[in-house]
Amino acid sequence: MDDAEDAENRDPDLPPLPAAATAKLEKEIERALLLAVLNDAEAEQLADAIVGGELTETAALAQLAAKFSEASEKSKLRGNKLYDGGRGNLVAALERYERAVELQHSNAAAWSNMALLMLKLLSQTKSTAWAKKALNAASTAVEQLWGVPKEEAADAMEAEDEQAGAEEAALARRSALEAAQMRDPVCIKALHRRGLAHEACGSLDRAIIDLTTALQLGGKVEADVQRVRASLRDAHAAA
Repeated sequence: MDDAEDAENRDPDLPPLPAAATAKLEKEIERALLLAVLNDAEAEQLADAIVGGELTETAALAQLAAKFSEASEKSKLRGNKLYDGGRGNLVAALERYERAVELQHSNAAAWSNMALLMLKLLSQTKSTAWAKKALNAASTAVEQLWGVPKEEAADAMEAEDEQAGAEEAALARRSALEAAQMRDPVCIKALHRRGLAHEACGSLDRAIIDLTTALQLGGKVEADVQRVRASLRDAHAAA
């Protein structure tokens, strides 16, 4: 979209910004207004500070990011209260978690909580997908470690292993890569929940990889690991 189209599609309620302001700043303020992170008066005050030279664009973007993060965390905590250990209003809790990730896509805890909620609602496919999003959101260490985007590194390693005929090893290395240097409890919970979702789908090989990785990282998942290992033994004996 060119500058003329940006100007034409610009929210008319957005306060005037300096001509030097980038499209990114405009869009972030517009998004903040749309999601009620800022009200009109606050957005105008922010724009005035930029125009008056009191605030750089970088500082303004940092302020907006902090506001989105704070609002996202509040929505997640509200979702936790509504969830109430699985005994509360699950649909209302899901709405709060969805708002949390809309406000801040990198809110790994909200994605992980959504994965757990989907297990309760018996939607294993969504649970698996959202647990993966939690891991992706939490994992920046892997990119720093490999110097390339995590998914590219994982895909390259998996392709190499699969060419050697070691699909199980490829899955293990992908799971290990996702978990690399991620001893954050959010990541351990996400691995645990994805493992349970795989188990519920009948993907026991994938389940045991995630669950044993969570165990190695310090998760208290021994009972789940033992149960899935027993199921794998039974499946192999029946084959």
